[in-house]
Formats: sequence, C-alpha cells, structure tokens
Amino acid sequence: MEQLAVVTRNRYVESIHQGYICVVDSEGRIIYKKGDINTQFFFRSSAKPIQIIPFIQSGGAKAMNYTPEEIAIG
Repeated sequence: MEQLAVVTRNRYVESIHQGYICVVDSEGRIIYKKGDINTQFFFRSSAKPIQIIPFIQSGGAKAMNYTPEEIAIG
C-alpha cells in the first residue's frame, strides 16, 4: 500500500494512513492515481455515503424527520 498521510502531534508521528487513490473525470478517465488501483478491497466505512442513498430516496429520512446534519453522519 501507498503511504497517503502522516499525522503528527508535537513533532511525534501519531498515525500513518495507507491506501490507494484513483480520481476520475466525468468521462471516467483517470486524472490521478496513487498505488495499484486494481487492488480489490472491502469498502467498510467509506461506503456509508453510498449506503444512505436508498434510505433517502425511499423517504426514510423525511419520515423520521432527519436533519441534514443527522444524515451527514449517517
């Protein structure tokens, strides 16, 4: 995996984040990549913005009177 970010606190390394990045334009052309973009992985927490779409589209958020802030932390 590629090192993507290093978090420091008072000059000490607190955490190192690794992963892969692939950014595409509206036509699907790769405009930036870092690491092996063909690596298979599980979404885990990064899928939450996608997972909440059916809840919103089905009217669940409106029926439960969710605020935009509550939806954002879905």
